[in-house]
Order: sequence, then structure tokens, then C-alpha cells
Amino acid sequence: MTVATRAEALPWVMAHSPEIMGIALPGEGPLGKGDLEALKGALEGKDALVMGPGIPRGPETGALIGDLLAAVDVPAVLDADALNAIAEDLTVLRRAKGPVLLTPHPGEMARLWGRTTKDVQQHRVGVALNMATSLNVTVVLKGSRTLIAEPGGRVFINPTGNAGMATGGTGDVLSGVCGALLAQGIKLPKAAWAAVYAHGLAGDLAAKRRGMMGLIATDLLEDLGSVWLRWGR
Repeated sequence: MTVATRAEALPWVMAHSPEIMGIALPGEGPLGKGDLEALKGALEGKDALVMGPGIPRGPETGALIGDLLAAVDVPAVLDADALNAIAEDLTVLRRAKGPVLLTPHPGEMARLWGRTTKDVQQHRVGVALNMATSLNVTVVLKGSRTLIAEPGGRVFINPTGNAGMATGGTGDVLSGVCGALLAQGIKLPKAAWAAVYAHGLAGDLAAKRRGMMGLIATDLLEDLGSVWLRWGR
């Protein structure tokens, strides 16, 4: 795995996770159109893209994401501030060469949909399905009983997961699992099905091990290993 980020952030990322590789993006401040060539270079030889968690977002970030998706054909997972960046112009998704997976929580979906979080929660299936079919993307709408909506019109309800997972960072773990499965050649929507189910199951195993109170995102990492072991991976 390779992380592309600003030069000043890269040492902190590498120190936290020494097993990954890193590419320093030139420049400073929010991501914008000037970062396109560097990001295209970072994606050479890569099999999947995960974009959003922790990125510096600015007025050009949404356009950059559109240009990047139009320039590369690897499957892409958009989460966190990548979703917020494209909220003002979702049409950038129609330019994508490769398959796209969106992984919003209800608040992010509200910004994408232009409604309130309450509206999203009251119409979860319809909202997820409308976005998937209208934009030709796969949508994972996180929350109690996470939904996977496909561009072809099917919606699946995930049975795993628990309230202890409603904490910062667990969604970032999910986007990473989605990206890892896509990089192994598993196609959408199967990669989304497997990632969401495994992520929730890891959360359930972590809750059994230490309880839901105080559960944090990194607790899932150990139990993801147990999930893969169960599945013989």
C-alpha cells in the first residue's frame, strides 16, 4: 500500500504505519488541480484508489477528483472529505473511467443529496438506490444495518456490526478494506458486500472481546485478521 500526501504529513503517516510506502505530493495546502499529475504518477502500477480520509480539502478538490477519475481506470473508493468535495457537483462521477464506490455516513449522504440527515435516515433505501442508479456508482450507506446499493437497482442490507462501531475512524477502516479487496481483483459489488460484512463482523468480534463501551477503530484491525482466518484467506 502506498499513501500519497503532503510532504509535511508523510513522516507522521510513515511513523504510525511503517509497513506502508509513501509518496510526497509537492506543494502545500488543500488538494487542487495542480496535484493531478503527481496523483496520476502515484497511481502508476496500482490496482485501486482510496481517497478522502484526512485529505486537505479546498475549492478545487472536487474538480481534481473528477479529473483524476477521468484519467485513470482503476476502481476508486471515495470516502470522508472526498465525498464532501464532490457534493457541489456530483456530475464529476459520470466522467470516471473505472468503477466507483461511495462510502458515506448519513451526514455525508445528506450533503451529497442536498437534504438533512434526518431525511436520509427516514429514506435510507430510496436515497442510496437513487444515488447508485442515477450516477452509475455503488453506494455503501453506513449506519445501523449498512446498505449496499448497486447501479443496477439492487439493495442489500448488511446484518453485521453494532453500536460500539459508531466512533471516529471505523469508517476509514471500512474504506481501507474496500480498497484492499478491490486491489486483489474482486469486482464491485462483490468487494463491497465482502468488505461491509467483514468490517461489521470484526466489530462484533471486538465487542465480544472488550465490550462496546470504549470500542475504537483500531480494535477492529486485530479482529479483521480473525475474520480472514475464518474465511481461509
